Amino acid sequence: MATAATSPSSPAVPGASALHEKFAKGPGRIGTLIFAAVAIAAVIYIGWNLARDLSEMRTGSAMPYILLGVALLVALGF
Repeated sequence: MATAATSPSSPAVPGASALHEKFAKGPGRIGTLIFAAVAIAAVIYIGWNLARDLSEMRTGSAMPYILLGVALLVALGF
């Protein structure tokens, strides 16, 4: 018959419970706001420079822009 496993009363690594508690809590509001601000600034920077670089090209369709956007999303996904 199988028996239920019991956990030790004290952690194997000192301070492991404090670390676990810290990681179990979500990110703070300030950290989330800073991350969001940096992410928005990065998207604006990318869009601004991409528009500036592509402004010299004159094409009749939007397909190159769509393909470039897809390529950027794939690259950022990895």
